[in-house]
Amino acid sequence: MNVNLDIATLVSAVMWPVVICVFLFIFRKHLPDLLQVLLKRVKRIDFAGVSLELNEVKPFTPTLSVNQLDLINMMETMQSSSEFVDIRDQLLSEGSADYTVIQLGSGKSWLTSRLFIMSIMFAHQKNMKAFVFTDSNHNNGKRFAGWAKPATIRYALAKRYPWFEAAFAETYCMVVKKYGHLQLVTSNQGELGNGEVFVSVLRDFLKEVQVHDKQQIELGARTEWVSLTSSNQTYEHAEWINGVLLEELLEDDLHVSVIHSNSVKEIKLDNAQFQTILDSQEEFIAVTSYNGKFKGLLDRNAVLEQAVKQVVQSE
Repeated sequence: MNVNLDIATLVSAVMWPVVICVFLFIFRKHLPDLLQVLLKRVKRIDFAGVSLELNEVKPFTPTLSVNQLDLINMMETMQSSSEFVDIRDQLLSEGSADYTVIQLGSGKSWLTSRLFIMSIMFAHQKNMKAFVFTDSNHNNGKRFAGWAKPATIRYALAKRYPWFEAAFAETYCMVVKKYGHLQLVTSNQGELGNGEVFVSVLRDFLKEVQVHDKQQIELGARTEWVSLTSSNQTYEHAEWINGVLLEELLEDDLHVSVIHSNSVKEIKLDNAQFQTILDSQEEFIAVTSYNGKFKGLLDRNAVLEQAVKQVVQSE
């Protein structure tokens, strides 16, 4: 039996995928511009109906309600309780995540103070890159409201509520003094490896923005405080946050570009959706159902890489 090998064809078949991969790696940061140039050289390319196999970026969704976070204040008396263990395990579980979902609901689920401290601590502890916000209307309990970077959220809140930044600075300073003999920071992202330190920051921050006697609040400033208990025994210097306030705080830093699909794993793009991805300047693109329900976040570069491969191979 004679076997004839076309060496040139074989080398081309083996090397061409490698060349594309190296090409994409080198020009990864310039994919949008690169794709625009390539598209100008291609007479016609239609992305309608193209099926993309995509990996959703990794989420982490804590179940930390306002009441649960208040339990941290009582940790000295509840070290063995199941509630405290649940909170601690969520906050200190190993591993990172690309984003977390903040469910604003109808506007009585999250206080601005809680969002502020979590934008700092979760970014450090979980290496979060994005906070996704959902709210609810009559037809959709998890309607996508937008996403933002943790640092942007922190400073947008600090601009409106300057006492948050002051409270955090005071808290962190006290914790550093208390645990200064330990190695507090254990990663380049600012992770506090010692669980006790991490919980202390949360607990002490809340103490800085709470009072337990209404008479401690200046009469003209009482509208800036929220009562946390039906018996009016705990007040927090914060505000309930809803979708309207979120937009007001973050302005153009609240990213709302979406593509629509009922699946995050496989998306059939039409040309309009692809143009949305191409026009975006941000790291992630949100995927929602056709009625606006949040489905997941996608890495924009992952989409563009597949698009570049298709354009290059079509030439």
